[in-house]
Amino acid sequence: MTTPLFNNGGSDTSVTPETTRVHRFPLPPEGRQFRPSYKQGQYVLPPVDPAAPRVKTTRATTVAHALDDQSGLDRWKTRQVVRGLVEMNRDRPDALDEYLSIDLDADMRDVGRSLDEVVGAAQDIAGSSYGAELGTAIHAWTEAVERDGVSLEDVPGQFRPYVGPYLDELAKAGVVSEPGMVERIVSNDQWESAGTFDRLYRLPDGTLAIGDVKTSKVSSLNYSWLGWACQFAIYAGADRMLTVDGSGYEPMPEVRQDFAVVAHIPSDQPGRCSLITVDLEAGRRALK
Repeated sequence: MTTPLFNNGGSDTSVTPETTRVHRFPLPPEGRQFRPSYKQGQYVLPPVDPAAPRVKTTRATTVAHALDDQSGLDRWKTRQVVRGLVEMNRDRPDALDEYLSIDLDADMRDVGRSLDEVVGAAQDIAGSSYGAELGTAIHAWTEAVERDGVSLEDVPGQFRPYVGPYLDELAKAGVVSEPGMVERIVSNDQWESAGTFDRLYRLPDGTLAIGDVKTSKVSSLNYSWLGWACQFAIYAGADRMLTVDGSGYEPMPEVRQDFAVVAHIPSDQPGRCSLITVDLEAGRRALK
């Protein structure tokens, strides 16, 4: 529709896969052998019966967050769009005019795409993606260390204050990421959903628990427990796990059904990490 307003936003396609889209946080090389495809927000996965066609499965996060109150988030998103438009009008009014020269009488699908582009550009300018992209990068570097064997010294300096305390907290608690069990896709027949768990943690007593790295701000934790409990209950109750190359399935390891473990690395407080247990029975009750 138009040229990007700034180098760090909008329709700029020059970003390499090793950086986040807007804020260019460095990312490690892709360490997964298989990345799932999605159609209409659903996983497209191999069938249990190899002779059957591939199947679409609802994402576990979609199911888990169905009960979330999104009203506060929706208001924040709306304010961010308005903020972005105001900043755009202040800094690049010519570009704003171009963005807003939408023919509202055109085909509805074209109008929708044009409006989405304006909304996306405004949100980028307002900084809406900063926290999410920072969290994505922190998450990716913890995976690179635990799954791919990247040393802490090879983690970019801006992320060591996040990754280092995370590794220290695991060591202090006697918790270990189970080898080969980082970012694995599982399928749950009861809830007709599939998802990707972050980790399986080996606990000091030898048992395995669903583990998840979260980078949300401390202030937002109180809004997260219900969805997390549902999400982890789906993972823990999964019937099967996709092989690392995505070609078929293998049995789901035996994991604890009473709690999962969240490693909370707050993106707004580098140097901190806390291990928190999440009640899976509460998640199962909410799912029912």
